[in-house]
Amino acid sequence: MSSVNMFRKASGFARLFRKIPPMAFGLVLSLAPISTPPPISRASGADPGISTEGDLPIPHLTGHFTISLTGGTLAGDACLTNIASQDDSVTIVLNSGLRIRSVTGAIFPAVREEIEPGGAAIRHTFLRRDTQPDPQTGEDSPETICLEYSGAFPVYDPDAGNYRETDESSVIAFTGSLLRARGISRWHPTVYTPSTGLAAEAMTFVIDIQCAECNHILVNGVGIEAGPSARFETDTPRELLLVAGDLAVREAGGITFIGRDVPEESAESFASTVGEVITFLEGYTTLPFGDAPRVVTIPAVRAPRRGQLWGFLSDPVLAIVGMTVPEVVEALESTGRPRQAVLGFVAHELAHRYFGWRLGGGSPQRDLFGEPFAVYLEMKALRFFEGDAAYTRSLQNLREAAAQMNFPALPDADADSFAGSGYRYTFAPAALFSLEDRIGEELMRATLAELLRAPEAERYLADFSFLEKAAKRAGVTSEIWAQWKGLP
Repeated sequence: MSSVNMFRKASGFARLFRKIPPMAFGLVLSLAPISTPPPISRASGADPGISTEGDLPIPHLTGHFTISLTGGTLAGDACLTNIASQDDSVTIVLNSGLRIRSVTGAIFPAVREEIEPGGAAIRHTFLRRDTQPDPQTGEDSPETICLEYSGAFPVYDPDAGNYRETDESSVIAFTGSLLRARGISRWHPTVYTPSTGLAAEAMTFVIDIQCAECNHILVNGVGIEAGPSARFETDTPRELLLVAGDLAVREAGGITFIGRDVPEESAESFASTVGEVITFLEGYTTLPFGDAPRVVTIPAVRAPRRGQLWGFLSDPVLAIVGMTVPEVVEALESTGRPRQAVLGFVAHELAHRYFGWRLGGGSPQRDLFGEPFAVYLEMKALRFFEGDAAYTRSLQNLREAAAQMNFPALPDADADSFAGSGYRYTFAPAALFSLEDRIGEELMRATLAELLRAPEAERYLADFSFLEKAAKRAGVTSEIWAQWKGLP
């Protein structure tokens, strides 16, 4: 996820306004020379997305969900199957505004409840029953749990100046004419694994959504359907982004724009920029990007802030919150920091097609393979589109910020380490550039390709040792690798 303030003075590109302590930008360090990058060529082949080969413990969600936009209510009757074994208990995560009414497949009520960091969701730990019928096959399954729950949330009216104090991915946001709920908001149940310290973020699903006030309903990875009810089904693991309500739909430049209506000229211009960034990413990673993203524009439920937008890639949706597409295009057509910030936002989020939930789903170090590598590719895109001076300045800012931080080296990092934005967006990316200093950019690019081409079972368990194996497959010697300690 990125948050960008185009008028913030601190650092370059999309590193702007990422909750990094202000003091992190204070020191000046000398830089290693920036070498000329290897040439970029367009990749070809299939989408590098998550496959479902093998027998990995990826949860499967089924259920029925009912929404009231004006009432701000959400109710669910949902089952999770293919839950990884947790001995005699199972931990389910659900938004803290949702109240569980009944549970089957486990003993209700929960024996323990813990608030997730940030306070937006609760981990409910239930003792398991021996068996529970699988909702698809009807056969008894020890790996199924079903919940009925409901909740009511504030309904904000941005047009009337009625806002939340903050807005972020963990918010279930109602505006009276729209609902936005990202998977990380826990609008649907997911399973938490104590051994990794992580909740499952991607899953397969067959779900029905009912919303009497919605002209369109979108569930990520499946598409947009006409309301008031629709079924969504996929056997490709995805994060479940739900957007429902009064949504306009436009096709332009090979991209579907959803949400606010977009003038054709602006849509074509933004689609062109997206295409250019995709071409760069394909060339740099040597892997194809796959299908174009769907662009969803959503009003923020916090007060507008001059020049600021935030957003995320809930693949294949590129969500833009707080700015319209014409405003984004205006920034891209400008010069200096506004253009660099918005271009960085686009490059960073599209980089998550390669580095996101597809890597490390069963590892405490999953988040090493998300934001840190997205930041790395974002900065390479900065150099490609804006030149060496902008890249050098941004890299210097990154390294100065990392020098102020006292965090564990990458081999010793766990889920708690990556929970802090400073580790994900600054310390770990600076460590990756430190690795590049030792092995060179050509071997670094080859390492990225090895990470992404590894067998699914290896990618699922990705950790620091997986990074080491990929680097050595790319041609990095044991001697050079030993010189890098996983530090900036």
